[in-house]
Amino acid sequence: MDLYLAATLIALASFWALIVGIRLGRQASRKTQVIVQLSVFLIGILYSLFAWNRPVLTHFVPHAELIVLANWHPVIGSFFVGMYVTSNRVRLSRRLLMGTATLALAGYAIVAPFAGTPPECISSDSGKVLVTQSTPHTCSAAVAASLLRIHGIPASEGTMAELCLTRQGTHWMGVYRGLKLMTQDSRWNVVAEPFSSEAARNLGKRPAILAVNIDTDDIGPAIEHGFCDNAGHSVLALGPAKGEGVVVFDPAPTYGIETWNNSMLECVSSGVILSLVPRHDWNASVTVASRVSRLSQGHGLVARFNVGQIH
Repeated sequence: MDLYLAATLIALASFWALIVGIRLGRQASRKTQVIVQLSVFLIGILYSLFAWNRPVLTHFVPHAELIVLANWHPVIGSFFVGMYVTSNRVRLSRRLLMGTATLALAGYAIVAPFAGTPPECISSDSGKVLVTQSTPHTCSAAVAASLLRIHGIPASEGTMAELCLTRQGTHWMGVYRGLKLMTQDSRWNVVAEPFSSEAARNLGKRPAILAVNIDTDDIGPAIEHGFCDNAGHSVLALGPAKGEGVVVFDPAPTYGIETWNNSMLECVSSGVILSLVPRHDWNASVTVASRVSRLSQGHGLVARFNVGQIH
């Protein structure tokens, strides 16, 4: 299934919800309408508060096109449009105007994840496992390529920027998509979990992408940093640091391998941890742990493939 098929499925589900709403509005009793509307409204609230934009969605929709298939707001919105346009208590012109505007927003929500084009990345032929971002918007694409290389899967920043749906940034569900597509024929599977400082420290030698939002007010004015407030950033966790914290690879050109101590981890206001786990062969983790140990010690481990051959 590709993005366009996923979008078509959500569009069809939205159309079906619209028809159901119209039929209920025309044929059901007022009591039934109120009960159904309240039920759908409650479902929508619960979905928005506890499911949307959260890693728990990967358990219900473990598919590469999660970013489209798990967006049920257009379906819910279309149902209420159907109920609204049949209401005789509102003028027809207003019903048509509001209904058209809402359906337009629903349509945009379906195609928004893949609208536009990814930034143009500058190819690198260094052959190193850890990839430095070549544009201001491709930190997620760079660390996704790095994570795949650590696991023996050839990848480049440009390839991942396209697969992860990078535009002026990258949503974590876009990163999930890119990793799922690149690992679909491999021994690895993608897992996502909510970020917490404890979860980051408990990763051990398992490398993982930390797609996070940093609260710069918590860092303090005395500490020099390159983070922008309310702007997401992705780094690659390589393992526990000596003493406390986590060794990370920051793909920004002026950073690289550094340590995020416990205080830094506590400055993360929200985020998602993405990693690869073996499907069946657990011995594969031993090789990865060995690579990560060398990387976290600052050795530029050389990849066993030619980046220039990746398309």
